[in-house]
Amino acid sequence: TTLFRSPKPDGMSDDLYTAFFILNHNGKKISTRIGIYSSSVLAACLGSEEKKSFRIADDSWKKAIALRDAAKKYGSSGILLNGQCADYLRDECIIRRLGYFYDIHEETVYLSEILGDRQADDEKLWNYANYWNTAVDYMEKNEKSKALLMFKKLSEGRPNDKVARYFINLLGGVE
Repeated sequence: TTLFRSPKPDGMSDDLYTAFFILNHNGKKISTRIGIYSSSVLAACLGSEEKKSFRIADDSWKKAIALRDAAKKYGSSGILLNGQCADYLRDECIIRRLGYFYDIHEETVYLSEILGDRQADDEKLWNYANYWNTAVDYMEKNEKSKALLMFKKLSEGRPNDKVARYFINLLGGVE
């Protein structure tokens, strides 16, 4: 809503601004899924001096796409990260852990999701993330009943959080 309380941002086309205005006016939200996979990458510059080509020579980029696709499974419309990336961003972002994901090119990856900017000093969001991460701790310790109760409480506090509903269903709760 704040986008339409001010003039059109510099560089935004009139058509795009109008489209956002119409969506906002009709109460529609735009969501996206983003996957960020941090790791070492093998890259190469190929070709001759006259015609060079830069290539990524491994499949690490496919893992970022798999993270993006995993967001659909969890019901997330946010940014999913692998563990290495989450560790790197921990001081900048409010992050909730999602646990292990096993479908990334036969590799087990620890997933996390960015909930917000740590600099925003949003105490309510910070408390939510801490409570969430405690629920994940219980789940990982196989204390499913404690985790389920916590995820249900989280879902009550944020009824539109599809990721919470995913974990409730995963743990055998009915949502």
